[in-house]
Amino acid sequence: MGKLRNEFEEEKRFTDFLERTGRIDKIDGYKRTSQCIHILEDFSAIAPESSGETLNHLSEVNRTHKEWREHALSCERCRLTLDAIFIFKGYENRSFFPEKIKKILEKEWKYDDEKGIYVIKLPAPTTGNFGSTNSRLVYATGVPIQAGIEEFKQRIKKPLGLEGLTEFAIREKRSKGKVHYFQADTHHKRPDQQTYISIRSKYKTR
Repeated sequence: MGKLRNEFEEEKRFTDFLERTGRIDKIDGYKRTSQCIHILEDFSAIAPESSGETLNHLSEVNRTHKEWREHALSCERCRLTLDAIFIFKGYENRSFFPEKIKKILEKEWKYDDEKGIYVIKLPAPTTGNFGSTNSRLVYATGVPIQAGIEEFKQRIKKPLGLEGLTEFAIREKRSKGKVHYFQADTHHKRPDQQTYISIRSKYKTR
């Protein structure tokens, strides 16, 4: 199969995923501004040169969406859009991810209308149960950080049996783009399984 056909097939699977899970209607319910990511144009722009199932390509997807991650802290449409792109990319390439992250990707694949935290960055694909110490799965939310933590515990951690994680530690941060936000971090207590899982919000409390 040629390069162009591979890219076309991947985009078709992506649009089918958006329709099947109801994500397209949810995203379309929010007005798009000039700062917002365009879900199809930008998905196409990061289409892989080969099959897409490469570690380099997944790293590039993370890098090219850095500015939108900052914008997503105050934009529901971009949170929904980034979540769709990263869940699709991660799930399609889940064989590269460690066991626990793979479980999270599989759970997030099915869209939940009650969902309030959205994946905006994938961890580095690595071996082991969670991954390496410099790897990070990042969520963003429009609710206060404590509510985001509670959702993660109830919707992700408990159903998947993610044992051995530390309690979330909250800290204030300011991005290079001068965006102020709160970040809650947890990681596995074992040094060899320390992928960080982070939740970001502009709000500590309402």
